[in-house]
Amino acid sequence: MEENLSTLVEKLIQSCREDDWWDFKREHHHDKAELVHDITCMANSRANRDAYIILGVENKTFSIYGVEKDTNRRDQQKIVDILKGVSYAGSVRPRIELRNIMLEQHEIDVLVVKNTNDVPYYLEKQYQDSQLKDSDGKKTGRIVRPFHIYTRVVDTNTPIDRNADLNDVE
Repeated sequence: MEENLSTLVEKLIQSCREDDWWDFKREHHHDKAELVHDITCMANSRANRDAYIILGVENKTFSIYGVEKDTNRRDQQKIVDILKGVSYAGSVRPRIELRNIMLEQHEIDVLVVKNTNDVPYYLEKQYQDSQLKDSDGKKTGRIVRPFHIYTRVVDTNTPIDRNADLNDVE
């Protein structure tokens, strides 16, 4: 029987660490490219299971802050729309599901990155958040690079400007 998501997230918080298949974020991503990078890393994880980006929990103190007042909060459709705007190889994108739970009277969003056999996911064209610009109108956000394979090893994502180590690419 599948463990209750709230119970699982509570256990992950109590572990006071991150790992191959879960990551904590105090709030939703400001930069869509960072969101795409995080989802891609989780989708390519060698954990061979669904992975979780748990939004509303600080990743150093593991304190619960919630996302109910988060101005960058997105629903599932907005995240799917972001992924649709990314040029993934073969037009095959990571599958996600956004679930909401209550912990300590706070709303926590759990972005479930589905385990599939379609790995590795990688981009054919670079992706940058077109809405992040400096005062001159120049794009300022991070860049997810084409033909880079990103993954997650223990509690660390492949850096956005690098490729995963060869032994982590399956």
